[in-house]
Amino acid sequence: MKKSMIEVAYEIVSSSSSPLRFQDLWKKVVQEQGFTQKQIEDNISRFYSQLGIDGRFVMLEENYWDLKCRHPYEKSHIDMNEIYLAEDDEEEEKIIDSEDNDEEKDSDEYDDKFENEEDDIPFGFQSIDEDEF
Repeated sequence: MKKSMIEVAYEIVSSSSSPLRFQDLWKKVVQEQGFTQKQIEDNISRFYSQLGIDGRFVMLEENYWDLKCRHPYEKSHIDMNEIYLAEDDEEEEKIIDSEDNDEEKDSDEYDDKFENEEDDIPFGFQSIDEDEF
């Protein structure tokens, strides 16, 4: 019985002394499975997805893959709370920036509306500054 792509990958990575780039791992899986060009094209995305889903593997920097058991928990685990907090902070900054822009826009509209206020004072009346009270 033919092995699955992910089982072949597990054997390849297990026998490797260091992490493998995805392209190199894929080439070895293709060679082991004896894929045709059509099979290569049809299966590469499925294989990549399977690597990401299979809990035995971990993706490292620059698309290198290794066995998760070879890496400390802190290095191979992503704390989703940190990601959500960072996203919340970014969203909050966007809201604050948007509110600041709205306030500036409102202020500019107010200034434009009342800029020529003295022109609207009826004849015979005088405008008095607040300092003159």
